[in-house]
Order: sequence, then C-alpha cells, then structure tokens
Amino acid sequence: MPTEPLEEDDDRPYARRYEAAADNDEYQQAWPEYARMRTFGPGVGSIVVGLLGVLIGFVMATLLVDMYRKQFEVQREQMASRTGISEQQKQQMLTIQKSMSDLLLLSLPIYGGFTVLVGLLTALSGWLLVRVKSRWFAMTMAVINLIPCTINFYFLPLSVWTLVVLNNAEVIAKMRGLRTPDDV
Repeated sequence: MPTEPLEEDDDRPYARRYEAAADNDEYQQAWPEYARMRTFGPGVGSIVVGLLGVLIGFVMATLLVDMYRKQFEVQREQMASRTGISEQQKQQMLTIQKSMSDLLLLSLPIYGGFTVLVGLLTALSGWLLVRVKSRWFAMTMAVINLIPCTINFYFLPLSVWTLVVLNNAEVIAKMRGLRTPDDV
C-alpha cells in the first residue's frame, strides 16, 4: 500500500519520539553502570583521604607525643635554672607547666586515636561507595567529615561531592536495588 511522504513538520515529532524511545531503551540497560561511574570518583577520593587521616592520626598519637615530651623536659630544665625569681615562683611555674604538658600529652593520643578511627571509617565508606553499597553509611561518614572537629578538614570538598552524588536518582536506585531510577 503506497503511502504519501510525510511533510517535514509531521516527520520531526515522530523522529524525536522514536529517538527518545531508542535512547530510553539504551538508558534503561546502561543506568546501573552510570551509577557505578558516578560513585567511583568520590569513593576513591574517600579511600585516599581516609588512609591519609589514619596516617595523620598515627603520627599525632605517637611521634608528636614523643616530640612534645622531649620539648617539655627541656622547658622544665630551663625553668628550674632560671635566676631572678624565688623558689616558690619556680615551683608554681613548674607545677603549671607540668599540668599543661600532662593534659596535652594525654589529649594528643586520644585525638590521634579518634582521627585514626574516623579515617578508617572514611576509607571503609569509600570502599563501599566504589562498590555502590550502603548509602546510609557513606552519607553518614560524609556528614561526619563536614564537622570541623575531625582532622579530615581536607575532606570538605570531597564530602560535598559525595553528598551530591549520593542524592542522584541513579545512585539511589542502584543502592536500593530498584529496577529503574524512575522508581525512586
């Protein structure tokens, strides 16, 4: 049955619908890989930053404590050998210096241990993000690393990027195991 050729204006909407349907079929097959590609960058970045945080925490908990301990001993010797002040003033200065040094030498390993813990959890969240698993854990660690009380202040831009990626419909659908991102 012969048909008349369609006018140009009639052909364009049909072609657009056909291309959109073809693109939609390709998209439906490829969107899980898109989600995996989106999470790869923030995931690897989280692993690197987390391991860097572990290293910094370890340095704080060990090397800095030893360095400060030696520095405080030198300061005590200098205070004890000072002239021009009474023995009572020397004892007061030494007592204050000892209490301050004890506090610092106690707090550095605690803070270093906390930094090691946060670094390990950040690296774990990055590994799970690369594998497109556990959205809640990756989201929690990204928010924790936004808080300035951790040593991972250099994680701030990466944390924002992670939060943006985790709120993408494709990523949410992949992490929840949905059939399409439209189900989100």
